Amino acid sequence: MTGNEAYQKWVKNPSAENFAEMIASFKAIEKNRLKLSYTHRDETLVFAFCGSMDTLCVAEIEAEVMQKVEHVKGVSIVFDMSQVTYVSSAFLRLCMMALKSVGSDKFCLENVIPCVKKVIKIAGLENMLRMTDAE
Repeated sequence: MTGNEAYQKWVKNPSAENFAEMIASFKAIEKNRLKLSYTHRDETLVFAFCGSMDTLCVAEIEAEVMQKVEHVKGVSIVFDMSQVTYVSSAFLRLCMMALKSVGSDKFCLENVIPCVKKVIKIAGLENMLRMTDAE
């Protein structure tokens, strides 16, 4: 059952059972939502992140990201932040691990929104991480 179908069922019959079914369907949608994709662009590997890069999310994707970063020596790495709404210290650690692996001249954060840029500045990393602002 889709989230919308579960919601419609609950609206028609607002029972505790239908409410629990609706919440479960929304949680399944959130869990299955893609948080990471990657593409090659010229001599660059671009990682596109989506949503909140909190500690739990980063724990799920860190190994995959670092495996790809370490596998493609010699190419630039870009973290596309255009769909990111929040970053935790775990995500900042992932950025620093990628930076260390490829070097500061081959790592960049693209499309960084102001609130994420503020977190990076507060963490004292604004001079270490190359960034471009969100369009």
